[in-house]
Amino acid sequence: LHVHWPERVFQNRLGSRSNSVARIYAENLLRTAERTRARGGRVFWTAHNVSPHDMPDCDRQKVWSVLRDRFFELVTDVALLSSGGRDGIIAEIPELVDARFHPVLHQHFKNFFVPGDGALFREELGIPEHATVLSTFGYIKRYKGVSGMIKAFREADLSMAHLVVAGRFERGYKSEVVTARGESPRIHLVDKALQHEEVGNVVRGANACLFNLAGQLNSGSLISALSLGAPVVAPQFPAGSEIAALVGPNWMYEFKGQLTPAIIGDAASRFKTRQGEPPELAELSPSEVAKRHIAASTARDL
Repeated sequence: LHVHWPERVFQNRLGSRSNSVARIYAENLLRTAERTRARGGRVFWTAHNVSPHDMPDCDRQKVWSVLRDRFFELVTDVALLSSGGRDGIIAEIPELVDARFHPVLHQHFKNFFVPGDGALFREELGIPEHATVLSTFGYIKRYKGVSGMIKAFREADLSMAHLVVAGRFERGYKSEVVTARGESPRIHLVDKALQHEEVGNVVRGANACLFNLAGQLNSGSLISALSLGAPVVAPQFPAGSEIAALVGPNWMYEFKGQLTPAIIGDAASRFKTRQGEPPELAELSPSEVAKRHIAASTARDL
């Protein structure tokens, strides 16, 4: 049994609408894991994050608490998306201390997204051709710290820089982001679910992609940006630092602590000249990552 996001029991279409359905899904997952272990099988968990990013109400918290307490005791193997994430995971989930950990890394998306037309995207937003553009994209949820990013960007007072926030907003969060933006004509909100080619437009229209993630083990958006040829500005976290070592400082700007106006100003200056072809990312190719997954799933008595 291989589970990526156990919290999907209350994040899927039906579970998100009904706590009763979420509890049923949770019990079904736990019974499947128990049967797998009883038959001598292995329960794999891919460690995308140690806890759900969003816990909308107390009932969902109760579902997660029950699921967490029982599920991780049944996990035999953990697929790590960075080589150095084991200690942090065990600190948060001590039930995994006897599990086997397998670094598999996260695949790139070079053959997944269409490169897109960045110049057209800039033109549609009224952004001057030679302006420095920092963009963030994806599902715009509160944990991604976009309102704080906007605040820091405004305080940086970069007269020739623009900030783009593109993607569907989490319910109830957009008003906070709009308030943070104020009347700034250089902060652009594109509130829509992005199609694959639109992701390419956003990324290719940026000098760099900016992320303000907290407590992350991994970020698919970060890898998407690099895959499409945009440098990344992001806080330090294990998987990010491992990717930074692969691509080098021309493609990855890591910062410690809070995202500040000074960091945004420094990043805007560093990436004023746009990069050319995307970095190689050979170690993150789907075939290489698949080999690691297969090796992990077939390994015995490590």
